[in-house]
Amino acid sequence: GTKAARRALLLGAEALYREGKYAEAQAQFEKAQASLGSDNLAGTAAYGMAVCLDALGKTNEALAAYQDVVTRHASSAAAGQAKLALAGLQEARGEFAQALRTYNEMTNRLVSGWSSEALMRRENLLSRHPELVPTNAPAAAAPLAGAPGALTNAAVP
Repeated sequence: GTKAARRALLLGAEALYREGKYAEAQAQFEKAQASLGSDNLAGTAAYGMAVCLDALGKTNEALAAYQDVVTRHASSAAAGQAKLALAGLQEARGEFAQALRTYNEMTNRLVSGWSSEALMRRENLLSRHPELVPTNAPAAAAPLAGAPGALTNAAVP
């Protein structure tokens, strides 16, 4: 019942995950989360359960678990990671507009250190799906005359 014992459960779950024993790790993370209650490590345990579900290919359950971390453990260190993983699953499912919204939330609110990763992923998503670029976004600047890729008078009919 000590804090050290609760932390040991969490560390044991992490070790099982690293060994590729995802189902066992999920059960251990669940046990750790139950024992942690309102401790700030409860978010880490919840995130661990979500990652295990993801690794087991249980995408719908993983989505719900990541969302749970973001909602119930918003102030935990794991919330940013969970939101980033949530957006990644949204992309994998072809839910590009939803993934973009998730990345935008992260970059607009500066969610911990994960904001820069979200910004990179957002830009990558937009480069692969230009149809998602907001219509009120500034137009790209035209190349200068004589610059590579610039139109010249000779090219104009």
